[in-house]
Amino acid sequence: MLIYDIPEVKRENKTTDIVKRTGVLSANNIYLTNYPGGPAAIFNPGLLIEGDTLTVYGRMVTGYYMHPYSSAIVEFKIPVDDLDEVSRKRYEGKLIIIPDTEYDMWGVEDPRATIVNGEKVLVYCGLTKRYYTEDLFRNLPVAAVYRNGIWKKIGAFKVRGAKVVGDKDAFLAEMNGLKMFQRPTIRENGTTKDLCVISEVPEGIFETSEPGEIETYNGIVPIDKEKFEYKIGWGTPPLKVGKDEYLLILHAADMDAVYKAFAVLMNGNGKITAVTPHYIMEPQEIYEKYGDRPHVVFPTGIARLDDEIIIAYGAADSFIGIGKIDFSEIMSILDSNRVY
Repeated sequence: MLIYDIPEVKRENKTTDIVKRTGVLSANNIYLTNYPGGPAAIFNPGLLIEGDTLTVYGRMVTGYYMHPYSSAIVEFKIPVDDLDEVSRKRYEGKLIIIPDTEYDMWGVEDPRATIVNGEKVLVYCGLTKRYYTEDLFRNLPVAAVYRNGIWKKIGAFKVRGAKVVGDKDAFLAEMNGLKMFQRPTIRENGTTKDLCVISEVPEGIFETSEPGEIETYNGIVPIDKEKFEYKIGWGTPPLKVGKDEYLLILHAADMDAVYKAFAVLMNGNGKITAVTPHYIMEPQEIYEKYGDRPHVVFPTGIARLDDEIIIAYGAADSFIGIGKIDFSEIMSILDSNRVY
């Protein structure tokens, strides 16, 4: 059973875009060292900052032969000094996760990257073997941990006791224990609803010998869409900005299906403490307005570099955008609309 703990927040249907675009990466910016073909598109990336390097985990497709097209994950590294000129650079990439289990056999999508117990962890949306044949559990969050030089898949996550059509926009994060952020589409009483959920996970999930099914439980729904939105979903993993406060950027699709972004602050228990009173990003650049899925900005990676927040985002399901947000500016906006 899910617990709804949604505060009264004030958000308006307007945008004050505070994201400085610093560059965009297309498939032409990446060459693969362990695969004979090249990407046709790369987008919706996870992000980790490691010293003076950004490690990017991009969703990659090699072609559009079917729908949905099958995706995989490519890893590449961007020196911090390149941030303002990534569009002019080429980077060596390596295919690290491909569809090869029953939980992701039709595709590996939209990875988010975090550090859990000192280890690199990716959670992505796996298109399961049921994707074309069944109504439930068609896509699920799948996690992989980096150990001994390889990515080890640990399993797929299901909300305990729920009839889930699909589940995406997920990541694992350490906040007063290990939590799974997920966005299941739940069928109940003849209707379906997309929910942003924070759940607990069992202990020892990284010690499995083979990928299996992992139940999440004690789920909390801390935020919901506004009346002017079609849906919302988790965007970036949490970035710690205070003793017990975390910054997250979420995406929202408005009634015209234009994807925008807003930000929240959250405490370690998953309770929303502040929300931007408006969107902080919307499609502006040509590569955000036109692509395989037009009119999309889709933040999925976040890091802090001195007084700036670095975000990596998907642009129109075709490109990776890199942007910067002034830390003081976004915190000031959030402070102006605190819940607690």
